[in-house]
Amino acid sequence: MAKLDGVKTLSDREIEYGGVRYVQTEGPARLDDILRCDDSAVGDAEEGAFYLANISRYGIVGFVDDVNDERGLGLGTCFLFVANPSKFSVFCRVESAPHSPAEIRALIEQKREELAELEALFVIGVDDYVRVVSRTYNEELSAGDIAQVTVVDDSYVPYRLRAVFGNKDDWARASDVVKITPAEAKAALIAQVEDAFAEAQQSA
Repeated sequence: MAKLDGVKTLSDREIEYGGVRYVQTEGPARLDDILRCDDSAVGDAEEGAFYLANISRYGIVGFVDDVNDERGLGLGTCFLFVANPSKFSVFCRVESAPHSPAEIRALIEQKREELAELEALFVIGVDDYVRVVSRTYNEELSAGDIAQVTVVDDSYVPYRLRAVFGNKDDWARASDVVKITPAEAKAALIAQVEDAFAEAQQSA
């Protein structure tokens, strides 16, 4: 990507590109910032033109110039071509805030859905799989055991567990277990079977 088309200059320190506002910053350029070339002496970059900082290598940000060469802002061996950062103005994206009541309600609803999804990752329910991280209440299951939740109540020891391997069940505190996905449970069980098989082979 060479110089950007469609950049609107809103003021001396503010531009708009793709419907997004950018403001001039004094800090070093970061990935996805917009650069304005301020010097005609910069090779293969047009004075007054804008470029997207869309390359980053070993901490050095760069852009694609008008002849499709990758040009780094500052000295560095990771770029064949370099440009003096002092010859560019840097504009960073402004995160727009919702203004209308409808936009605010939509944002609140989105955050509620995101929160519900996040809570679902940690809340343990019936039929979920868990990994025991310490001994269960009656010490029937120990750390590393994989179990399925059969009962959830509001007590201090809320989870009734049934071990996937072996005829074992017990109650567990919230601190005794961590929730895992069915795929993680399957992988853990396969690893346990392989370990048991390897031990049997060694003792045979």
